[in-house]
Amino acid sequence: MLLLQIWLTTMIFLMANGVLGVQQSLQLFRDPSFDHKIPVSGMVLSEFDDIASVSQCGKSCFNRPECVSIFFNSATKQCIAAGDLADHQMVSAPGFQHYTTQSSEVNKWLKFGQSHYLLIKEGANLYQAQKKCKEHGSKLVELETLEESRFVTDIAIREKIDIMIGVTDAFKENEWVFLSSLEAVPFTQFSSGNPDNYNNQDCVCIAAFCDYQWDDFNCLNEQRFYVCERFVGF
Repeated sequence: MLLLQIWLTTMIFLMANGVLGVQQSLQLFRDPSFDHKIPVSGMVLSEFDDIASVSQCGKSCFNRPECVSIFFNSATKQCIAAGDLADHQMVSAPGFQHYTTQSSEVNKWLKFGQSHYLLIKEGANLYQAQKKCKEHGSKLVELETLEESRFVTDIAIREKIDIMIGVTDAFKENEWVFLSSLEAVPFTQFSSGNPDNYNNQDCVCIAAFCDYQWDDFNCLNEQRFYVCERFVGF
């Protein structure tokens, strides 16, 4: 049992910090509505020559929340990264294909305080949720203030769902820390009778059946919806 706990703790740390199974690139979605066009030069975030593939081009947006669009010309091997196209003036550029980091299947990013938040309504365990958030240049949401907690809880209430958050006690029982920094959480909001650590429950969600208070669950064997968070400042 001790060896199993050590293994699980190590796996959670590696997952949370992107060491295990996370490629340093974004998932790109094809959007032909802006094919054969590019933003005017003054509105381009970055531009590269001699880029071999779309996936290599997409790496220019990794960990850059403002980067939403990729334009790639396979013939000339040119790559252009840009932000929200609603704010961009476009010019004709034959041969360029457009890709976006924003899937049409997920909700849009919501602004609160100095962060953006994205609800992913796809069941995932801790590893899968962390991987998907990192593909979006973000992390599993970490509730640092009561105001932020209320904001995310309101999402759960509105959608009538459970939401996984980036908190664990896998390193020491009942000592809850943030996944990204391993710093102690400033508060907990567990429902009555929780956490109970039934079947090695080292992860946390805002649970509908607990009146939208916290419940612990198994990090690897159970799936929840989740929210990704990325810092953008004011």
